[in-house]
Amino acid sequence: MLRILFVSLLLFCEPADPLKLFEQIAENVAEDFNHRQGNSSQYTEVSRNKLLLTLEKLLSVHDRQLSDFSLPPAVENLISTDMCDEQRDAGPQTICQQINHY
Repeated sequence: MLRILFVSLLLFCEPADPLKLFEQIAENVAEDFNHRQGNSSQYTEVSRNKLLLTLEKLLSVHDRQLSDFSLPPAVENLISTDMCDEQRDAGPQTICQQINHY
């Protein structure tokens, strides 16, 4: 849900410094990725990359990409999966559809 909120902020609120905002919240927003890796208290490069891949996927539904907001690109071959199970199973949806799901 926090990832959807972050993407909504990017799309509709036009933050002055999206990269700074990302850096401030990334560790908390990637917490579930850390937990799934067994590193529940440590934010890792893999967790950050999973977060970036997930954000890229959410933005792509709206024909946008990370670079549109000066965010760093994800590294495609760093991990084998690009999204958490819940988001992968949901398939491409608009942010409004995902929010209404909750």
